[in-house]
Amino acid sequence: MADADVPWAEYHEEQRQRGQAAKVKNLAVLRATTLRFEVRNDGDIVLVRVPGAPIIEFYPTKNKWRTDGRTMVGTAADLVAWLKRRISQ
Repeated sequence: MADADVPWAEYHEEQRQRGQAAKVKNLAVLRATTLRFEVRNDGDIVLVRVPGAPIIEFYPTKNKWRTDGRTMVGTAADLVAWLKRRISQ
């Protein structure tokens, strides 16, 4: 949480920068895999397509993904690990 002395604009900018850093890292992790995915909205949304499974919407700046009407929290590495577990079942 931000200190009371930090103006809202500075806090907001810091959060935006953290999100952009997370996006770069998460996209690098996804690009290192063999997963098929499509980047949309300048990388703010990534659609991951796995045969036989619903499309996964991954939000790399927020470290969240949605599938089957559920939202899960985790990085791209967590998403890849989750997919591996799900596929192996």
